[in-house]
Amino acid sequence: MRTAITTVVLGVFVALHAGAAFGGSMDASRSNVNKMGQIFVPCTAPDTTTDGGIPACSGIQTFNEQAGSPATGWLFTAQSKVQLKMKAGPNKVVDPLNPPDSADLSLQLKMKGVNDVGGPALGTGTLALVLRISLVDRVGGPMTLVDQLFNVGIPVFQGKAKVKTSVNALLNSLGSKGLPTAFSAEIVSAQILDSNGNAIQSSENGSMTSY
Repeated sequence: MRTAITTVVLGVFVALHAGAAFGGSMDASRSNVNKMGQIFVPCTAPDTTTDGGIPACSGIQTFNEQAGSPATGWLFTAQSKVQLKMKAGPNKVVDPLNPPDSADLSLQLKMKGVNDVGGPALGTGTLALVLRISLVDRVGGPMTLVDQLFNVGIPVFQGKAKVKTSVNALLNSLGSKGLPTAFSAEIVSAQILDSNGNAIQSSENGSMTSY
């Protein structure tokens, strides 16, 4: 099985001018980097147990394998790397939906060493990102938004990809205003889907960025 179990590294990042709602004035020079790890099909019908008596399913299976290992399915090895970087700062997205006092959260995804059965992968996958955003609304004051799902296309060529976007760009595409000066964004879930829509990498729960 050509997959690797990669440690998921989750960190905490806080930025300048977060305000009292998010812990006061903080260092804006740091950024949050998440290394995303291979995910596997959950055990829903246990047929065995561990030596400690915990119910389990025999074998380990990726979602690509569950889908029949299609020729265009993305495969990861020990040499594969996937990194999601977030950085809060002033807004740079020019759009009428972004008032002068807007802040933003930039997102950068890097991938390399992505293969399919024929060699380096070629195709377009998806970053499925769920963010929990708390902010001081320009009109309504402090509030927490319902969890926001953003789907970002990932063009992969010769097994590599580099995608840059921002939360404001994603919000604007939905007809919503950009982030206000004071906000906090927590990653609830971040998954990489291959060109067949099968989940292959994940970074979940706890990465937080505020501004």
